[in-house]
Amino acid sequence: IAFCSHAIGQDKLFEISDTLKDERFFDNPLVQGNPNIRFYDGYPLETETGFKLGTLCVIDRQPRVLNEDQRNSMKDLAVVVMRLFEAHRKTREIEAELSNRVKQIHAITDSLPAHITYVDRDQRYRFCNAKVAKNFGTGTAILGQTMQSVLGDGIYQQVKGYVDLVAELSDRFPVGEQIIGEQNE
Repeated sequence: IAFCSHAIGQDKLFEISDTLKDERFFDNPLVQGNPNIRFYDGYPLETETGFKLGTLCVIDRQPRVLNEDQRNSMKDLAVVVMRLFEAHRKTREIEAELSNRVKQIHAITDSLPAHITYVDRDQRYRFCNAKVAKNFGTGTAILGQTMQSVLGDGIYQQVKGYVDLVAELSDRFPVGEQIIGEQNE
């Protein structure tokens, strides 16, 4: 009884202007009862490789005929929907790859005997390796906390000058800039 099962088999717009006059649908329960479909317009959603995911459809309780601009809009909207699907799929792939790389970074840094952390401009911990987590006894609980709150005032005051120096250098030489090229100029 699904209208979309007919539309998905098409290569173009599948339009039924008046379902009561269409021999395939006049006795369909969706036509005879709720939601009382009288008009159906569906466009198949197809991947670049030809796999059909579903349909983009418009239904109405009144018979109607779309004009050429409306038909073109349906096709254009179907293209937009497929681009959104593809962007979502690619985003999931990128997120999976990023997650794998983060796991690799953790595996590498956790095996080193040094304290390794990443602290943002607000001096909040965004990353720490296992050695830091073990020595502070807090695991990942330090993530999001400030250096001063984790280290305490005494140790923080001892390292504050170095932290300020690193901040100054990162302002002068943002990530990605060629430091050597700037020095030659």
